[in-house]
Amino acid sequence: MARAEDLKPNPVEAKSGVVATVVKERRVVSQEARISGRVWRRTARWLGLIVFLIGAALLAYVFMQAFYGYTRFTAADGFERAFGEHLGSVPKNDYAAQIGFVIATFGGEILKVLYLLLLGYLGSAIAAKGIQFFAASEAIIDEAVVADVDEEIE
Repeated sequence: MARAEDLKPNPVEAKSGVVATVVKERRVVSQEARISGRVWRRTARWLGLIVFLIGAALLAYVFMQAFYGYTRFTAADGFERAFGEHLGSVPKNDYAAQIGFVIATFGGEILKVLYLLLLGYLGSAIAAKGIQFFAASEAIIDEAVVADVDEEIE
């Protein structure tokens, strides 16, 4: 509980011109609780940083694969090399086989693009959760430790 001299009124004027009094209560926190909070805060920050770095590494992998896929088809003979060699094995007069080959080839490329989109989304979600965990570590840990100490004091 707070003592009478610990309660210090602080007048605050709102935009409407009404003066309100805010009383700040000083909490008594033991040294053990501070050390415990410091350890948990440091652990939570490192975990948040590690989760963020995993998400960032996944995003780097996605961008690298997308770049390689793009440069493979923008090379001077890249498309002809990837597509023409295999199309040569399909008979020239069998149009159904040629159409099936084209659909299979472009379908495979579309699946690669969808795979990269999914990995990009997951990488950004993982990185965002790591940032949230890192940012929230201090406030949540402090509230948990101080709440436990307040219950023990009373």
